[in-house]
Formats: sequence, C-alpha cells, structure tokens
Amino acid sequence: DEEIYQLRQSVQELTDRSRMLEQVVQELPQIYRQKFSERMIPVREKVAMLQRENRQLHTELQSVSYRLAVRNRNITRIDLPSFSPMGDSPIPTFGSLESMA
Repeated sequence: DEEIYQLRQSVQELTDRSRMLEQVVQELPQIYRQKFSERMIPVREKVAMLQRENRQLHTELQSVSYRLAVRNRNITRIDLPSFSPMGDSPIPTFGSLESMA
C-alpha cells in the first residue's frame, strides 16, 4: 500500500509539474514579445536620433553645396576674361606676325 501511495504521489507531482511547464510554454511567446519590445525601445530612440542627425547634416550639406556653387560661379565670372576674335583667326599665325614686322 505504501508503494502505491508513493507512486500515486509521484504521479501527482509529475502531473502538477507537467501542467506548470505547459503553462510556461504557453506564456513564452508573450514574454518573448514583451522582452523584445522592451529591448527595442533604446534601439528605436537611437534610430530616431540618427535620422534627425542625418536630416540636419543633409540640410547643412545642401546649404554648403549651394554656397560653394554660388561662390564658384562668381569666381568664374571674375577670373575668366572674355576675348573678342581679331580678324578671321582668333589666334595669330606666324605668317601674320611676319607681315607686322
């Protein structure tokens, strides 16, 4: 009788443990989602900060590019004189130089 009682007790304990483990297995997906969501909070914050910084840097780059283009346009206008062609040929030849002598 004692052995039967021990075996029934063991079966009951194992059944209880099995139910508990089954419950844990059922809860795991929700626990995983919750933990994952908690871990994603700083990642989302970092991504948002990087996107803000990227937009700011992009705006600054556009501004600098525009100012550089305007500056180069102004320098080009100042540094490059325009020549009007003389006669038929804009570049004198040796023949035309001899006739000047």
